[in-house]
Amino acid sequence: MLEIFLDVLTDSLKILPFLFVAYIFTEYMERKTNFAKALADSGLGSIPGAFLGLIPQCGFTPAASNMYASGFISIGTLLAVFISTSDEALIILISTPGHFLDVLALIAGKLVIAVVVGFVVDIFSKKIIKKGASKAIFHDKQNCKCCKENMFVAALKHTMVVFLYIFVSFFVFETLIYVIGEEKVASILLKGNFFQPFVTALFGFVPSCASSVLLTNLYVEGTLSFASVLSGLITNSGIGLLILFKVNKNVAQNLKIMGLLYLTAVSSGIILGFFI
Repeated sequence: MLEIFLDVLTDSLKILPFLFVAYIFTEYMERKTNFAKALADSGLGSIPGAFLGLIPQCGFTPAASNMYASGFISIGTLLAVFISTSDEALIILISTPGHFLDVLALIAGKLVIAVVVGFVVDIFSKKIIKKGASKAIFHDKQNCKCCKENMFVAALKHTMVVFLYIFVSFFVFETLIYVIGEEKVASILLKGNFFQPFVTALFGFVPSCASSVLLTNLYVEGTLSFASVLSGLITNSGIGLLILFKVNKNVAQNLKIMGLLYLTAVSSGIILGFFI
């Protein structure tokens, strides 16, 4: 149990700098600029979002969740970051002999899927929401109490609250994996079954970088197909969704984002499965 505690603490501390930088950025944008509206209305957010998500580690997904909740990025950009994120998966594949082509395939596949889905979702959401509707989610700089607080102090407070939230979630998940065992998890993931992408996509929602590590290891060992591991890694946004439910109080909207992620993951896995 002590080993689990130390592992979780280490993983959580790795994310801490990303969170603090993200909150500093958010605080600055809320107080000093109108960048939020410009980025939200540009329609180009899914491209930089997809490339940011490709960077190993899962620190960019909580940053994206915070930016989305604050109105700085669109739903399509958020989905692009979530979809392209592979955190530790790329590192594991790079460090495993004979899987270099898998690295390139994973990067290319997630990048294309992220950009396309991000664009399509933004196009449809603009038709539904109408132009200018996003103004309602921006801060009122004149009357907002948080904008009167020191920017660094406010960012530090937000960071520490979310850090504790992450640590507890990581600890619960790691303990469950330890109790259940990796072999049992592998059997649950339906080895060699057509419906494997449906299950791996669900498993990918587990809010921890550890789930992407487990999925990738199972692929390297031959338990999962490439199509299935892609499905699991599309829904696996690290702790991005966890933070989204923490900072965005619109639960129905959050569930819709989860639904879009799951639909994207399963359909991508099934389509790719026919060609591999």
